[in-house]
Amino acid sequence: MAYLGSAAYRLDVLEAQPRHDERATFEVLRGGGLDAEARRGVSRAFLARIKVFLACMAFVVVVGSGRVAVSIMTVSSMQANAQTQSSIADAQALNTGLLMAQSQLRASSRIESIATENYGMVASTSAAQVRGSAGNAQTPSQG
Repeated sequence: MAYLGSAAYRLDVLEAQPRHDERATFEVLRGGGLDAEARRGVSRAFLARIKVFLACMAFVVVVGSGRVAVSIMTVSSMQANAQTQSSIADAQALNTGLLMAQSQLRASSRIESIATENYGMVASTSAAQVRGSAGNAQTPSQG
């Protein structure tokens, strides 16, 4: 007995019978068959749709990033405005306090009390008059 291929043949009968395969031969046909579309690859229309989708997604990302950037700039501007307003309010409060201190320091009664207590000055009871031109000055006591 001998094995040729997948079938076993008897050797003593082999010479008496003519040898031929009853099976049909296989031929390879290019471009046909059930998997022809899979072997062809991705279609151009599908690639074009993918490119359009990716372009739309890139546009959405750019617009979203722009909105986030504008929001960040708006928030930082508002924080700067709030700080400026608080510093203005502090400056106005300080200005009010300084104006009150200035009015207290300019009071004539305070000036008179400092002059009297610290320097021994008193208010004059008579008024002196000065007359004359630029070259000579006369007082009423000269006469």
